[in-house]
Amino acid sequence: MAARRDILAKRARSLGFDMVVTTEPENLFYLTGFWGEAYGVMDARGRGGRGGRRATIIAPALEAGRAASEAAGADIVSADRGSELAKSLARMVRGTRACADCQSYPLMMSLKK
Repeated sequence: MAARRDILAKRARSLGFDMVVTTEPENLFYLTGFWGEAYGVMDARGRGGRGGRRATIIAPALEAGRAASEAAGADIVSADRGSELAKSLARMVRGTRACADCQSYPLMMSLKK
């Protein structure tokens, strides 16, 4: 998992981005080892906490426990489904240049604001 995160971070930095955001389950799985309804965020600028680069999973409360047990080297943030998940994501990426795989126009516009 650490090697995957390092590759993603290096590519993001080479394109001028500070953060990597994933909203698609297959990309979240690639980043963290967790497949489910959640967002993934990784700071591409520097090394993370213990054990190398860390990712954060923002998951609905009902998925947070499973995310914690399945995700490799990821921090878990629990939020209510819907707009609260998006607000938590927006707080994490505020003031940065983030690249995202998001296909939801409303979510992208809320992040852009």
